[in-house]
Amino acid sequence: MSGQLIVGVNPSNVVQNCEVTAAGHLKMDIASSGGGALSANVDVTGNSIGLATSANQSTGNASLATIAGDTTSLDSKVVVCNTAGVIVTGSALPTGAATESTLSAAEAHLGTIDTSTATASTTLTGISSKLPAALGQDIMSDSLSVVIASNQSAVPVSSAGANVTASSESATPGAGVTTNSTAADMNGFQHVAIFGSTTNTTGDQIEVQFSNDNSTFYTQQNLFASIQSSTGAFGINIDNVAARYVRISQANTTGGSRALTIITSKK
Repeated sequence: MSGQLIVGVNPSNVVQNCEVTAAGHLKMDIASSGGGALSANVDVTGNSIGLATSANQSTGNASLATIAGDTTSLDSKVVVCNTAGVIVTGSALPTGAATESTLSAAEAHLGTIDTSTATASTTLTGISSKLPAALGQDIMSDSLSVVIASNQSAVPVSSAGANVTASSESATPGAGVTTNSTAADMNGFQHVAIFGSTTNTTGDQIEVQFSNDNSTFYTQQNLFASIQSSTGAFGINIDNVAARYVRISQANTTGGSRALTIITSKK
């Protein structure tokens, strides 16, 4: 073996050999308590222990340059970043997202709704003040006006007891003459009474006749006005008349002139 033998002295002043690797590289143990700076020239040829090399440093520098390029664009986007707040100078909104203009329009609509609601509330209050305080029949001043529709069908009406219409007439039929009273039009009425007096008390009955057209009359066989022979007074009361027209009729078969007074009352 050729070469120079290298020896050293340890802290105990004992001579100790210095070893080399199979490739001839110096092996060194650095004490952790040596103290002070260590200066040494070390041959790292072969680099079997993973030390940094020039090639690795060039690769690292390239990576750092790429990172620097990728992060430079952030400088123009991040204006302020602190614990108090974040300022965003620009942001892409999704399709259909609310904007300041659409929110302003919505605010205007809400204001209109608020005004309309207040107006409606005032109107409803006014209407409420005009409604009756309670349901059921009341006097006219506390009731609502009602207008019947222009195409309203017939409405049944009950006549009040005081709604009475009366008429009077007289006749002096000669011998062989039949006297017919003026027909009572029962439209809107339900009851009729025909009464009066006659000087024809010899046996000519006073008949009751009905008609629908005030032209053709039909004698009712079971209805007639009874006559008091002593006074000549007669009368008949007919309830719930279904015919439109009602009259009485008396023939004069006495051979002389007679007199009749006829009163017709309906309600």
